[in-house]
Amino acid sequence: MKNSTKIVLAAGTAMAATSMASAQHLATFNTVLSDVPGDTRTTLAPAFTAGSLSWTGDVNSAGSGSFLSELTISATSPTSGPIGIQAGLSGSWSGSRTVSGWAAAFGGEAAAGTWSFEFTESFDDTGVDATWGTANILIDNSVLPSFAASQSAGSTASYPMAAGELTWVTFSHTGGPLSLTTAGSTNTGGTFGANDTEIGLFDSSGLLVGSNDDEDFVNNILTSRLDFANLAAGTYGVAIGGFNTAYAAGFVVTDHTASGQNTLTIIPTPATAALFGMAGLVGIRRRR
Repeated sequence: MKNSTKIVLAAGTAMAATSMASAQHLATFNTVLSDVPGDTRTTLAPAFTAGSLSWTGDVNSAGSGSFLSELTISATSPTSGPIGIQAGLSGSWSGSRTVSGWAAAFGGEAAAGTWSFEFTESFDDTGVDATWGTANILIDNSVLPSFAASQSAGSTASYPMAAGELTWVTFSHTGGPLSLTTAGSTNTGGTFGANDTEIGLFDSSGLLVGSNDDEDFVNNILTSRLDFANLAAGTYGVAIGGFNTAYAAGFVVTDHTASGQNTLTIIPTPATAALFGMAGLVGIRRRR
């Protein structure tokens, strides 16, 4: 694949592109074949500063031999080279699914002009490839996902999670101790049992501040928790998924298959749980 950069995004990130602000541009494409060479579609965006790309679509596989590598979009802005957006790294799938995601791939550049989107695959497998029934791509001026829910510190909120979907939540922190917990989440689809979440915390620049798989796997507490002794003031984005979600710097998130409900509690001061440092937070154990 000829991409200069690759951003791997989650399948099923919730996106609401129906409410359009002046600094956004939504492009909708129908019946798009994802193959090599790719099906290329273009859109003309008005003048504003582009901060991110969001996308969602309904896709149909070619059968049980299809792979997530087929769901790749090579996006080219009026001033940048192609950037590859991929729904997943590996794994077979069949039938129909809704896939979507978000990345600050074009932060701070002029949006005005023709944008090109090539629907292709990172691995050219044999046979018929995936087809996008509808593909919506939103060019936005926001830094964090404009479609994310907003939650205040000291609150608890629950969010429905369709199969493979991510819950994105943004919040502001005044600085100091902070805890995040997904206790109370309910889902199915995890290999190690129900109510199995994974959580990732990003700052506004896309730095992965921390991630956690299970709060206490030994005692079968499969929901997730992050504790910070002194988290810097700022705006943060939380991504919550089911079992096997993975996180990396640059708002990179790979997908999962669980469904149910995610619950997030933001605690301004940590409870009695052990505290972890900000840098290099990982899950208590990884089950890859």
